Amino acid sequence: MNSEKLNKLTPKEIDLCKLFMKYKGKKYLICNELKIKESTCKSHLNNIFNKLYVSSSAELMHYLFTTKGWEICKYYI
Repeated sequence: MNSEKLNKLTPKEIDLCKLFMKYKGKKYLICNELKIKESTCKSHLNNIFNKLYVSSSAELMHYLFTTKGWEICKYYI
């Protein structure tokens, strides 16, 4: 997988990825921390899925652990 895809993410999307890894994909915890609605969280995640060419939360988690995403997110786990 290509870690260059991570460069397409906005700072807000990077923050969401960090929290996604921290909370192991639990959207309600991400929403609580960011103080956003679940629909907003899902929208951001769909944008991330499209930019990284993944189709599920499990694929996103795998992508982040097997690419440079780990370096971005490691301080939050």
